[in-house]
Amino acid sequence: MSLPRPVEPTEDQPGSRSAPHASRSRVSAFTVGFFGLWTLAWLGHHQMDSMLQLSEHPNGDIAYWVAAKTLIWLLYPVLYWRNDIASRRFSIGFERAAFKQGLGWGTATAVVWVIWAAGLLLLPHSHHASGNDLVALSYVGLLTPIYEELVFRGYLQSVLIAHGYRIPHANYAVTALFIAIHYVGWAFQGALLSNGLSFYPLSLAVLSLLLGHIRQRSGSLVASIILHMANNLFHYLVGA
Repeated sequence: MSLPRPVEPTEDQPGSRSAPHASRSRVSAFTVGFFGLWTLAWLGHHQMDSMLQLSEHPNGDIAYWVAAKTLIWLLYPVLYWRNDIASRRFSIGFERAAFKQGLGWGTATAVVWVIWAAGLLLLPHSHHASGNDLVALSYVGLLTPIYEELVFRGYLQSVLIAHGYRIPHANYAVTALFIAIHYVGWAFQGALLSNGLSFYPLSLAVLSLLLGHIRQRSGSLVASIILHMANNLFHYLVGA
């Protein structure tokens, strides 16, 4: 009686020689698709603005971006990575066991970050103005941080680490993408040079690296969401 031949691992199984290449290809395809869809959203916004004058109706403008972000930043990643999530190949960081730790890390770092940011306002040439629009405040301070953390620290960083990247390297890669997606918006807003050559990209890099660090250190995406919310709310309210 002959022994059964061992089953060769497929590209989706651990131990497969082609698995790392296949994983990188999937991450690359997701990233290209995400940036492509976001670029199309900006093109669509310019088209709708020319027809409906969205810029003259702030709530209508926000409604457009809420819809666009829901489709691209929420539904697209869920659909793309649904099989990986179902098979528990990686976690986006919403486990109940790590919730309290994430809450503690997020709150502590948010307090320190806001104090540091407030200190920067005392520097010469700083300027600020109050923002008081509740709809815009909710969009900038609550919805946007959740969606951005889901994509960058929830999916991308978790996928890279699950596929063998060291945590610092995954954090660096995600930070580069986090900055790059802001450049897309700046380009369409006509602020590519003014923002791109300012202190802003460096501040984004520091924030993103900290977000990635506390997401992994706490084991929960809640930590980075809280810090991201605190950052956005603070800068919206002071207009800095």
